[in-house]
Amino acid sequence: MDYSKLGDSIFEISSTVRFVEIYHKDNKYCHVRKDMTPLLEETETEQSIEDALDRWKTRIRLSEKLGAPKYAMAEYGKVKRITIPFNENGLILVSLDCEGFHEVVLKEILEIINSFSKEK
Repeated sequence: MDYSKLGDSIFEISSTVRFVEIYHKDNKYCHVRKDMTPLLEETETEQSIEDALDRWKTRIRLSEKLGAPKYAMAEYGKVKRITIPFNENGLILVSLDCEGFHEVVLKEILEIINSFSKEK
């Protein structure tokens, strides 16, 4: 699996994409858009992915009644963050600028992830 290619494909969708982190099978790809300053320190980013993994486990526990989770989005004062499952036991976190039409960006991200998921 070429995680760098997947990450680059997500960045190409929109200039509003600030950050992409892919966590899959103990592999990790983490990249900030070249012209962006990271909002979190490296240790904060690590804690953030651990928190996202814990929250995703909660969503999975409810999936029998609610259906499988497709993504989760949180809006903060400075960014929007999307958490998306990737293959088995993987997650992709994408941070976006708050401005823009994120429904379109989200749809394209999901399409790209779906095409890469088929590669396994």
